[in-house]
Amino acid sequence: MDRVRITTVACVLLSAALPPALAQTPPADAVPPQARLGQRIQKLRDAVKYTSCVVIVSDPHSYIDAVSSWSRATRFPVLIDDGSVECREDIARFVRAFAPERVVRWNSPASTASPGAPAFNASVTTRAQAAIAKVWGVVVSDATPDAAKTTIAVKWQDLGHQPPGLVFASPNDPAWTAALPLAAAWGQPLVFLEKPSQGNIDGFVTPAEADSLEARVEQAAKESGLSWRSLGDTLESVTLCMNIPERIAKGKEFVALSDRIGREGEGLDMTTRWAWTGHVFGTASQATYRAMCSLFLHPRRAWIFDGYPDTAPWNQYDGTKAAQILEQSGIRCEVSDTPSQGAATWRTLASRPVTADLILVNTKGNNDFFDLEPGQCKPGDLPILTRPAALHFVHSWSLLFPGKRETVGGRWLERGVFVYAGSVHEPFLQAFTPTPAVAGRLMAGAPFAPSIRQEGQPVWKIAVLGDPLYTPGPAAPRTADPLPFEGATSVDEGLRDLLQQDKWEQGVLALKLLGRDTDIAKIAQTLLENKPQALTPPLLREGILAAFRTGKPQLVFTLFTKWTPGMPHDEQALDALWLAAGPLLAAPDPAVIEQGVLLQMLKDALRQDQFEADARLVLNAWSRQFGVTAATQLLAEWKRKENSAAESASLEQLKVR
Repeated sequence: MDRVRITTVACVLLSAALPPALAQTPPADAVPPQARLGQRIQKLRDAVKYTSCVVIVSDPHSYIDAVSSWSRATRFPVLIDDGSVECREDIARFVRAFAPERVVRWNSPASTASPGAPAFNASVTTRAQAAIAKVWGVVVSDATPDAAKTTIAVKWQDLGHQPPGLVFASPNDPAWTAALPLAAAWGQPLVFLEKPSQGNIDGFVTPAEADSLEARVEQAAKESGLSWRSLGDTLESVTLCMNIPERIAKGKEFVALSDRIGREGEGLDMTTRWAWTGHVFGTASQATYRAMCSLFLHPRRAWIFDGYPDTAPWNQYDGTKAAQILEQSGIRCEVSDTPSQGAATWRTLASRPVTADLILVNTKGNNDFFDLEPGQCKPGDLPILTRPAALHFVHSWSLLFPGKRETVGGRWLERGVFVYAGSVHEPFLQAFTPTPAVAGRLMAGAPFAPSIRQEGQPVWKIAVLGDPLYTPGPAAPRTADPLPFEGATSVDEGLRDLLQQDKWEQGVLALKLLGRDTDIAKIAQTLLENKPQALTPPLLREGILAAFRTGKPQLVFTLFTKWTPGMPHDEQALDALWLAAGPLLAAPDPAVIEQGVLLQMLKDALRQDQFEADARLVLNAWSRQFGVTAATQLLAEWKRKENSAAESASLEQLKVR
């Protein structure tokens, strides 16, 4: 993307959608606080080079030691492999976007921790503070966290560095893995707090609990000695890296914690803020992925889907106008707008992988569906992303339960979204900053959180999940300098031997972490033709996903025929099957589903989290392919099976047409 210069036009874009008192055109030499904050972030980025290498670790000591090896001038991404298929999807997605020259594994010689997710639950307050100090060129002799923070503050003052915000984590909460790099990279104080409430991201807190958290945040701001009470001063952001609820109960409704924190005082009625807030949650590997995407990835492509009618007030959110703004800044856009903005268009686009880095969607619905013009889609219809993406999702309720994959928000996050603006409750349309204004603010250089916020309003329902300081400016230059430590092993080391020795699962894992989907698909095809007995469930899963990501739907279908009834279905592989089949279900191609092979697969692969929607699609296609009588028999067959109460109720809603 071309380097952005803040101009009078940019200032107008940044002030768009503010209340009239705040939206006056600024003088030519004035720069809004949103843009000034973005300039500060870009200045930090301009001083850095990226080493073209991704480092994978598996224990907390190695993770801290790797991040502490950064300097003010050079950094490299560090990701966590906890052994789960989910974290390896994240690593592969990141590698495809970052395109490093090398991907390596590394274990710190000083590490005594066992690898795996549980190891990241231990408190690391002292070591984390020392790591941040080391990144900024300070060796902390006193091992106490307070001494480390004081030493870092003195160093920042000597350097003339003004921290853009505060980062908060909690001892024994694995999301500290996001707090460490975000504090180290942007030069922000890291503050450890005891968890302010019980519950996870899908729970809720009371207004009093939110007030208590805000009081502790304000106390940390005061103790920093930096100016913080208004936008445009020093501390402009708050990053909560904690597995705590994002919702605040307000009577029978909910408002967003990330819209509350950063507003001085008590209650939910204050209309001004002193900081923009983002909330990072998840396992250690998920939190790290979301932080590293914010720090190291920069958008080149956007996908915009405008599911709103071309009438007022919906046309204020016009996706085509947003695309024009992005394209002027060098972002390539794929746009679906009037008249191609219905569920059929969505399913056609989602039947192949989406390669966008920035996604803007306008739709209506609830946490378990989204309506388009015309038609309705479910969470399983969300596209598979080949690269991490930032998302602005104009839609009610999508982040009601972001930790649950059966919801719209949960599925987007599983797909790889790393920073997300969405609603925790019914916000009404005007609560969202219009899509063209969001595009304009981002391209004018403002960070993500201030770009999606409307000022001068009480605490409301739009949440920001992810780093509030994610700024899609130009990427830092790459360097071929070696890593600042020894002992790293290339992921592709011994790969040829693994494949020659028929160690297919280990070989495919290495290829996955290298982002080499084409090679995985070729291996799956070869095994299918020559050694089908070698296609274990893990290999089938990886083969199906790689085939989907490389645009080979027929290979997806063929591999799925090898998923025998005794094998447990993989949820993401199931999604790939249904996404690839989507357009065919609407208009069956006899060349593909001759003899009903595809429909036979799908009728036995209904997804539990959207059982009725999947069953309806199959039933309608079955009727078109085989006739009404055959479809009636299929419905009766489903009803005879042992179904849950919810599934039985869903089947009663289906009618053969």
